[in-house]
Amino acid sequence: MTNSFNQADLEKAWEKMQQTDIAGNQHFNKIILEDGEPALNGKHSIVVTLGNQVLREYFTKFKPQLFKFLSEELQNDLIHLDYTIATPKAGKKRIYTTQDKFEYLANINPALVSLKNKLGLDFDN
Repeated sequence: MTNSFNQADLEKAWEKMQQTDIAGNQHFNKIILEDGEPALNGKHSIVVTLGNQVLREYFTKFKPQLFKFLSEELQNDLIHLDYTIATPKAGKKRIYTTQDKFEYLANINPALVSLKNKLGLDFDN
């Protein structure tokens, strides 16, 4: 199959893929689908912009499933999937560690800092 497609077709297929269970219970695959930004680069090349370097390895493992779904949905077996890493956007930060969670919540409620100190909590471990 070598059906031609455009950016709108790609975005529609990506949105449809988000509605399926293709990611399964794999957290990082879900992040790739939710935050990844697919872009058509030439006739058959699709470049997915990933939010950070951590997702690179997960994208590589998830790529065969992405390829299968997109090639069927777009009716094109010639597509090529690749990725690029986005430059960080100000204000949008993923919370990964316990310390990140604490800092996020402390920005919302500064009283948490004094509570943490009074209770002698340490999030480094």
